[in-house]
Amino acid sequence: MKKMSAFFFATLLATAASVRISAQEPASSLGLTPARPDSLLPEAQGGLPLIPEAMPPLEESPLKKKAKKEKESATAAAEDALRDRIKLRVAKTKAQSTPELQALWDSQFQARTDYEQRGILTRYYTLLAARIAKMDPTIKREDIALLKDGYLSTFDQTRIAPTVPPEAVRAR
Repeated sequence: MKKMSAFFFATLLATAASVRISAQEPASSLGLTPARPDSLLPEAQGGLPLIPEAMPPLEESPLKKKAKKEKESATAAAEDALRDRIKLRVAKTKAQSTPELQALWDSQFQARTDYEQRGILTRYYTLLAARIAKMDPTIKREDIALLKDGYLSTFDQTRIAPTVPPEAVRAR
């Protein structure tokens, strides 16, 4: 036990001495390290701050702006596409509910030939596209053109000879 307490006492004494030495300035206590200068600035530039008071605003170059647009996330692109589709669908629904287009749609069922029915539907979808563009000008023209072309392409006859209008048959 006595050996343990002597060892403990010596450790305690050494720790207290090291704390006392570190509390004093190193230059004055042991003389091993040079004294610290009062300022880190060179003597010729006294009083200049190391950190500016206000940071100047950053200006982005056009190349960085273009890179940001290119790096647009897939989620944001999908969100924009979905928003455009919803706007197109709402405008289409409003346009279809107009009395003139409803009457034109109903008249296709009274057509006697396929040629007449295709003519009525061609007029219907052309007017529908025009009404959609008129109701919501924020919809892209390309989207409206794609919608119209998608509808009108179903009337193209590719496997059989094109239907001749009734007036051309009478003229023969």
